[in-house]
Amino acid sequence: MINQVNPHKEHITLRKKIMICLAAGADAILGTVVHAAYMKYYTDFIGLDAKLYGLMYLIFGIWNAVNDPLLGIYSDKKKYIEGKGKAVYLMKRTAPLMVFSMIAMLYASPSWNQWVIFGYLLVVMFLYDTASTLFGINYKIYLLYIATSPEERTQFSIIQKYVNMLPAFVAGLIPVWFLTGDYSMAVIKMVFIISGLIGAALFSFTLIYLKDYPEFYKHQEFADDFDFKKNMKLIFTSRSFLTFVMFAFLITGVQRSYYTLYIYYMDNVMNVSETLALLPDVFGAVVQLAIYPLVARIVRKVGCRDTIKHFTWFSLLGFAGLVFVPSYWMVVLCYGFIMIGFAAYWAVLDPMFGTLIDENEIQSGERKAGFFMGLMAVVTIPAQSFIVFLFTMLISYFNYDGSTKIQSAESMMGIRLGVGMLPVIFLALSLIPIYLYPITRKRELEIKEQIEQIHR
Repeated sequence: MINQVNPHKEHITLRKKIMICLAAGADAILGTVVHAAYMKYYTDFIGLDAKLYGLMYLIFGIWNAVNDPLLGIYSDKKKYIEGKGKAVYLMKRTAPLMVFSMIAMLYASPSWNQWVIFGYLLVVMFLYDTASTLFGINYKIYLLYIATSPEERTQFSIIQKYVNMLPAFVAGLIPVWFLTGDYSMAVIKMVFIISGLIGAALFSFTLIYLKDYPEFYKHQEFADDFDFKKNMKLIFTSRSFLTFVMFAFLITGVQRSYYTLYIYYMDNVMNVSETLALLPDVFGAVVQLAIYPLVARIVRKVGCRDTIKHFTWFSLLGFAGLVFVPSYWMVVLCYGFIMIGFAAYWAVLDPMFGTLIDENEIQSGERKAGFFMGLMAVVTIPAQSFIVFLFTMLISYFNYDGSTKIQSAESMMGIRLGVGMLPVIFLALSLIPIYLYPITRKRELEIKEQIEQIHR
């Protein structure tokens, strides 16, 4: 059973890895709906002005910059509770709040004043984000305790993508199918509620099997007299950390805003719905499944840095094509190229981040996984918010009309630029810090050996 796992002494079977990774599947269902579907839902069904949605997302990103490091420190400082645990305990407490706030966002009314809708969405989004951040931080802390080497972490990342392919596909299918088709608001609301309940069921099924052990936290206690200034100085003078967060900010923003922008492109540029609207994403998912084993082999050979450095070029080519290609089938091909790059990114980002935490522990003598997770959230959530904000400003400038599926040529060009050119700019800039990132394959192996000596 999964609650018998001691990652420092026992081999973790594939079955146990799958069960651990399923917890992220529930998170993916809720997160995809909230961050990908709700913009289209609010602009086209609730009637919120796109600029106000963009402003809400920008404020939401600033909130993360303040909130997330504090939640990371809180997670690090929280003591292990006998019989309850630590990381798993916090995951079990935050999952119900995520489900509640995700469903609550559906209950804004088109009859409300624009600013009332804005305020309601902002407050409930804050609630969702606090719970989601605590869950995500502690889930990743748990994985770092389970897997201690870059290879193990890459394997976990790839297994997680395979395991979560179905829930992630379903979560992506829902907004694309229903928001591009001719469905009533009542039907769409019910579908989203069912999505939330599926997420709740998956949370219940997986989290009940996860259990912390004191051995997880041996030699990893967070100092009660934590010196925030000293630790921030150590972290922000690290070339590894600085280049990684610059890269992560740029490429994570592109990846996390993918579905939001995809829906507008299918609905208002390609003018397709339901099956045809889903096909490019399905093709991309097939490409991902095919490419993951290759990514794992390349990581073992050249390391995480060089893997992502080369694969990013595929996504660049795919996004550039979305600006210019006239044919639907060319668009399908473009999304295949995009997903080749995304597959490498999804496989190596967490292992790279785990290596940064290990390197800092070697330098400082303290393991600050939660603190790092909080800092990472400061980078990733605002990145997504920033791209969505730029996208809403761009389509508003090009006179996007959310009340109609058929857009003017001017509006369609604005969507093309937002969906294609914005990611091209972000991905091109991301290549600069990744080329400067100093942790090579050789250095990864050195860090792995040192950290294993510390935790023997």
